[in-house]
Amino acid sequence: MRNLTTAAAVLAALTLAGPAAALTDEQAEGLFLRYQKAIAAAESCYDVAFSQPQHQAMMDVVNAAVENRIGTKRLRLVVEAETEVRALLPSQSCRGEKIVPLLDLFESELRPALAGVEG
Repeated sequence: MRNLTTAAAVLAALTLAGPAAALTDEQAEGLFLRYQKAIAAAESCYDVAFSQPQHQAMMDVVNAAVENRIGTKRLRLVVEAETEVRALLPSQSCRGEKIVPLLDLFESELRPALAGVEG
């Protein structure tokens, strides 16, 4: 009987909790910046220039992740990401501890969006 009461209490708590909280602007910007760094790292380390359709496919993933919260700061964040990755690469290489997680993010979340998109 105690397990049933505990289960009911947990179910009630989950029901009252409602949907997960939306990202704050700061969280969305940080996440957007991280995705942009992953794209910049992939372009540099894989020596590739993504086409416009490829960028759009990746941005669909990024926009969904950041809940479409990035507006006028978009270009500034893209430039910031590219600048930071360019500054890291001479000292880090593509196997450096700060670059590998970015490439892992690209491979796990962004590369799948490129399937079937012309380059």
